[in-house]
Amino acid sequence: MVWSHYFRMPLLLFISGAGTYMAMGKRTPSQFRVERFKRLFVPLIFGMLVIVPPQIYYERIGQYANYWEFYKTVFSFIPYPKGSLSWHRLWFILYVFIYSLIAIPLLKFLRSPNSEKLRTKTLQLLGSPAGLLFIPSVFILLTQIFLRPHFPEETHDLMKEWAYFTFYFLFFVMGIICYAIPQLWQAIGNNRKHLLITTIISLIPFYICYFYFRDLAILPWTDDQVETIFDVVAIFVSWFTVITIISFGQHYLNRPHPWLSKISEGLYPFYNLHQSVIIAIGYYVCQWNWSIAAKYGRFVFSH
Repeated sequence: MVWSHYFRMPLLLFISGAGTYMAMGKRTPSQFRVERFKRLFVPLIFGMLVIVPPQIYYERIGQYANYWEFYKTVFSFIPYPKGSLSWHRLWFILYVFIYSLIAIPLLKFLRSPNSEKLRTKTLQLLGSPAGLLFIPSVFILLTQIFLRPHFPEETHDLMKEWAYFTFYFLFFVMGIICYAIPQLWQAIGNNRKHLLITTIISLIPFYICYFYFRDLAILPWTDDQVETIFDVVAIFVSWFTVITIISFGQHYLNRPHPWLSKISEGLYPFYNLHQSVIIAIGYYVCQWNWSIAAKYGRFVFSH
């Protein structure tokens, strides 16, 4: 779980970047903005008014006689946690929407003949396993060093949001760049074994630091030093894992499948709905006087 925490959302952002490059297609910037608005912003607003409120209701279920009494508070338009208006898990859609608009100049440039020099230079830098692994990860690390300093408490959260926003944006941009250059996309698949080995090696210091905080490892440093090492290593693990997963997908899954279009159609609504469904079912399952194993089996079956 701790490993997946550091690559699951970056992986989604990388894939979203590649998908955004495809979505741009031959559209003009204006057409692209309209398409992104319909596909991302409209579902976001719908989700905030329909999909997310049940999650907040179950959190505060003891304060209301029924769901409809609670639901009226959504239209007070007071942001969560003070109020009942939130995007919760749908922050991902908001980020992709903003990222897509910010990336329009890059998308337009990459689809023009003027990008040939940039494509060639990027391929030279990232075409080898070492370049592909370390140039993006070091750049991501530098942005986080700049955006995660020790600020006073009242500004720390804001700076942390900018750090996360930038962190995910770079995965999004790398998805665009990697998919926009066919030779680089092919090189990613060809270098999958090197990427996998490096990822496995990076997990050694990652888990040594992780287990240190669970009193299962001894290191000759202070807690703060180990935490800093862990944060740095985690950034490399994030990028290494994402690009490794992409490399194996590029090699083994980069071909048409009969089920692919149906699954692709279902992924977006599944992402939007799944958390509310889990919470709604889980709230009642957790109250049953059953064993954990029985509850888990029932919960899985109900899905």
